[in-house]
Formats: sequence, C-alpha cells, structure tokens
Amino acid sequence: MRITFVYPDLAANESTYTGYFHHGIASLSAVLKETGHETTLLQLTKEISTEEFKEKIKDLQPDLISFSSTTHVFAFVQKYAAAAKEITRVPIICGGVHPTLSPQDVLKDENIDMVCIGEGDS
Repeated sequence: MRITFVYPDLAANESTYTGYFHHGIASLSAVLKETGHETTLLQLTKEISTEEFKEKIKDLQPDLISFSSTTHVFAFVQKYAAAAKEITRVPIICGGVHPTLSPQDVLKDENIDMVCIGEGDS
C-alpha cells in the first residue's frame, strides 16, 4: 500500500520558515515500511493552491492519505482533503493533536473518513 502523509507545517512568516521535523510521522512511516508499505511525506511549509496540491496527489498516486493536524492548521487540512476527494476516492485519515482533542469536530468534515486518536503506532 502507498501511504502519503500530508503535514501542513505552516507558520505565520512563511518567507523564512523552513519547517520542523515531525517525529510522529517519522515513527509511523518506519513502522509501515517495516511491514512492506511505501510511504511519502508531503510537508507544506507554505500554503499551496488546491490545484498544485491535486497535482502532487496525482503524481504520488497514494492508496491512503494521512493528514497530521493541529488546531491552527485544520482549515488547511479541510481545504486539501476536499481537493484530494475531487480527484481520488482513497480513504483520508486525520491524526494529530486536533483530532485527538476534537474527534467529532474532525469527523463533521465529509472529506475526512477516519480519525486517529492518540498514538497512531499503538
């Protein structure tokens, strides 16, 4: 299975921001690779258009899309999940701090199929 992790790593000052390493995604990726899956990371350190996002998803051809979200970037997750659903029917899961603390809020979005609460590799 091909899994694409989408990490909207957005900060207020995009022009100088270079991003942070996401230990949770790295751990999940390692576990998945050990069991024979392919993983890719789409780390967004600046906002991109939905058209550009769709092109990236088309190029990667994932079987599953996994977003990591904090509350302050959840609107971007919603925007990009909707864009992905326009071009593919693959399941979309959302994990991270926001889905862990507000899973019902996340599941209200018709473009997000599942939430991961807590540690994803447990």
